[in-house]
Amino acid sequence: MHDLHFYLDGECSKEYGIQLQEPIVFPKPSRRYETIDIAGRNGSLHITQDAFESVSTTAKMFIIGANNPERVAMATQWLLGKRGARRLELPEEPEVCHTVHILDGYDAENRINLIGVFNVSLTAAPECRLKSGDVPIIFKNGGKIRNPYMPAKPLIEVTGSGDGTVSVGGTTVSILKQTEKLFIDCDLQIAYNI
Repeated sequence: MHDLHFYLDGECSKEYGIQLQEPIVFPKPSRRYETIDIAGRNGSLHITQDAFESVSTTAKMFIIGANNPERVAMATQWLLGKRGARRLELPEEPEVCHTVHILDGYDAENRINLIGVFNVSLTAAPECRLKSGDVPIIFKNGGKIRNPYMPAKPLIEVTGSGDGTVSVGGTTVSILKQTEKLFIDCDLQIAYNI
């Protein structure tokens, strides 16, 4: 039997008796584009957007101890009980993590009264994130960082006081009379303080 496991929000699936029948594979994302048809013009115009579609896959899993209702209830709650985005880490991809939504799952087929086989439908963000991005990088009065893989959309925490500017990917944000901690979320394109 293979030892294929995964981590969901930092917890290992093996702690709940859940393992994968085969590795989770995400398809390559498709570029998002708009199609425009113009009367009298042959073909369509395709306007490429600076974005990609989400990707979907099915994870084939099994739970050991399917004859133990308490264990099954704990495993089901862990896997399906939380709504929204979840962090998925796969041992075969040690440097990255995926942001996934679990759509449905756990209609287990009980085999020999010990192992429950089931599928879970996942949808994921088109990009995976480098785990190294979870480690804060501290700059004092200037500095540069570059993501060689794709445009970066960091969460920036600004501390200190006074005026200043922050530039990310060609966009500059001016900060005037900073007195408290400020967060600039480049992905959501908002700034806020706590």
